[in-house]
Amino acid sequence: MPKKMTAKKIRESLVEQLRSKGADIDVLVDRVDDYVKLWEIKEQLQKSIDTDGAIIEECNNVGAMVKKPHPAIKELLGVEKQMIADAKHLGLEPSKIASTEDDEMEYCKKGVSAIV
Repeated sequence: MPKKMTAKKIRESLVEQLRSKGADIDVLVDRVDDYVKLWEIKEQLQKSIDTDGAIIEECNNVGAMVKKPHPAIKELLGVEKQMIADAKHLGLEPSKIASTEDDEMEYCKKGVSAIV
């Protein structure tokens, strides 16, 4: 089973993409840091949805319990939209985050071949 992505791994990969384009200047690296912060927020929102469910119950203004969509769903969509816009603006491809040699060694120890 692949390791879960980490903020550090995402940042390193995106900065490397900038570096390979000769665009690893401070202002763009700061934008990568903003992207990583959004990724961390996305992970927290997803965890909340996973824990509480997509539909939650809460007390309305007259004291009755009502079911409604989890508010994190709307927030999650907004964060993901901003992440896509930021990546596009920087010319980065988050889907090309490379696995590290340590990850590949971990898979080999478990008898799983890494697909590259």
